Amino acid sequence: MKSNFISKELKIAVVSGGKSRERPGSLISGKAVYDSLIKQGYRNSYLADPLEKNFINNLDRADVVFIVLHGRYGEDGKIQGYLETVGKPYVGSGVLSSALGMDKNYFKILLGTAGIPTPRFEVLPDKLSVHKFTKIMKRLGIPLFLKPISEGGSLGSNVIHTSEQFINNFKEFKRQGFDRFLVEEYITGRSLTVGVLQRKSKIVVLPILETISKKEFYDYEAKHDSKLHEYRCPASLNRVTTKRVKDLARKVFELIGCYGFNRVDFILDNKTNIPFVLEVNTIPGMSLHSNMVTSANAAGIDYDQLVIEMLNTAFNRPRYLP
Repeated sequence: MKSNFISKELKIAVVSGGKSRERPGSLISGKAVYDSLIKQGYRNSYLADPLEKNFINNLDRADVVFIVLHGRYGEDGKIQGYLETVGKPYVGSGVLSSALGMDKNYFKILLGTAGIPTPRFEVLPDKLSVHKFTKIMKRLGIPLFLKPISEGGSLGSNVIHTSEQFINNFKEFKRQGFDRFLVEEYITGRSLTVGVLQRKSKIVVLPILETISKKEFYDYEAKHDSKLHEYRCPASLNRVTTKRVKDLARKVFELIGCYGFNRVDFILDNKTNIPFVLEVNTIPGMSLHSNMVTSANAAGIDYDQLVIEMLNTAFNRPRYLP
């Protein structure tokens, strides 16, 4: 099926929820996508949650799967691998690109090899001594940014100002079940995010969105509480910076082999005006006021149109994609 026409009779499984720490946000995103599909006449659409006992049956009876799972088991290539194995069409990026985007260590290594600016970083061992951390501080400076390697939504992350704070945070996050961590140099600057959308064979870079957080950084709480952040879209940037950020977003999309859509997060250094790539989100949030949706709206694409553009990616996927 290569046409942009999608039969209203298709059975569309909107997969959200799951067992990652981002389950609450995923459920909100999934419900918004489902409501949009029903409103647009796709009456055979239904919600499917991996935590339900009949989840596999719900996947098997679908004609196409709209993945809105955030974090592990959804954004890391696992569900994509299952769907590839059984030959089920699904929206968005494939197995390898999803896995690379989720693992911050390998993602940042790839950025480095491609010459894309990203904050200097170091992967932390499971057992970390104060001596080892002191050596890291000398190399990367202070403050530092602590984050899990394979989590999203800024969960398990914090700005580190002292070795004592680091040890306390590291132990607490470990106690909460987070496993592998990295620390990166903390760059003070403007928080930017850029949505990328594949429309037919054309890659469209959406308007740049700037987020002003009322907390020390744009953490999980700030992301999900409209009182704790402010959006500016399009971001007020000069023409040269705008082009550079958009070019880098496209380059990241192509570097890890993304397909359909993604969102790339940046920090624009206050001192040098260099845009540093922080992370990539292969399944961005789809609540009505999410970053991706806000950027699409600024480009003249309303929510319902965005959902259909994403749905189209399930049927136009090139065979050679990883």
